[in-house]
Amino acid sequence: MNTERGKALLKNGFLAYTIGKDILGYLKDYKEKSDKKRKWSIAISEQDTAYSLVMQWLLDAMSEQEIRNLTVQTNRHGDRPGKLAYLTTGINRLNERILVLEGYPISIQLEHGKTTVEDGYLEKTYDTITFSSMSRAAIDAVLAKINSIARTGAKERLYPSLKMKSTWGGWTSRESFPQRPMESVVLRAGQKEAIIKDVSDFLDQEELYFKRAIPWHRGYLFHGPPGTGKSSLAHALSTHFNMNLYYIPLSDVSKDSDLLGLLQNIDDRSIVLFEDIDVFSAATEREQNGNSLTMSGLLNALDGIGTPSGIITIMTTNHVEKIDPAIMRPGRIDQAIEVGYVDSDQASRLFQAFYDCSEQFTVTNNVAPAEVMEIMKRNFHEPEIAAEELRKIL
Repeated sequence: MNTERGKALLKNGFLAYTIGKDILGYLKDYKEKSDKKRKWSIAISEQDTAYSLVMQWLLDAMSEQEIRNLTVQTNRHGDRPGKLAYLTTGINRLNERILVLEGYPISIQLEHGKTTVEDGYLEKTYDTITFSSMSRAAIDAVLAKINSIARTGAKERLYPSLKMKSTWGGWTSRESFPQRPMESVVLRAGQKEAIIKDVSDFLDQEELYFKRAIPWHRGYLFHGPPGTGKSSLAHALSTHFNMNLYYIPLSDVSKDSDLLGLLQNIDDRSIVLFEDIDVFSAATEREQNGNSLTMSGLLNALDGIGTPSGIITIMTTNHVEKIDPAIMRPGRIDQAIEVGYVDSDQASRLFQAFYDCSEQFTVTNNVAPAEVMEIMKRNFHEPEIAAEELRKIL
């Protein structure tokens, strides 16, 4: 190698090293600045069942000076006028503010939803609370807090509410859902007490389920003739155990992913009700045509990876013989309970509960409790007439 060429290579090598060192330094500096600018965030929509609880937590954390405008929603329970249950308050306008959680500064912003018309269709966006921070640990702290709020709220809610599938695909809440005392449901002797004990045992055994890696959900099938009180029993269980009742009409569910999507937004310790499942092919036929809810989708919803933890599924049917055996197996339906026609003792207790007076009946015909109730409703103030009419049909 000649001297001139060697000098040139040495010079170029030094130049390349210098440039490379500068580039590496620049990239390192850029990465450090990018890391500092990186923002972690989490948002919770008003569609989420924990939204109102999170909103209340924020309100409690604010001083009076920080709260400028509030929206107030009054919810009533029961049909009697003036029966005020509670007030739900929300922040009408919230500029960005900083909340300190576990030592981490966290930015909070509220974005209001709106309804627009797009190509002739209504489109709605929902109110959203967004938590942001430069620290991933801070966002983890927010997640833990929201989870704690949701679980505590599920156990300590004032009243259960009825949740129904909305036009937008999520849930709408009927907070004025009338309560149904368990005392108003009259089943055959010992039947109601056995159901209450089974549900109570399930709810008390959460830790045991998780310790043994058993999915924490339970399924019931209430079957029997029309008018025997199957849906009323589900309603009364919701009231008795203070559990929200999610009503899913399978006729409104167009495909498997829609059903799984609905289930993902259900509170812990809630009841999911599927009424009259025998009329839906997804519960009776293994082969379906077209883009519709399938049996496979229904099975996965009842006992699959996507099944929420801590829920009770109640299905009702007038024709249990039509239900596919795949749905009837334990884990999907843990107990199949017949809710049948009244017997003599049940008819007498129904009369006692309605009129607060004793009357004995002997039942020889197939009569649904709904028929007994209809006669008593027609004779609210004439128990003697009601008793006479009941003896004619019983």
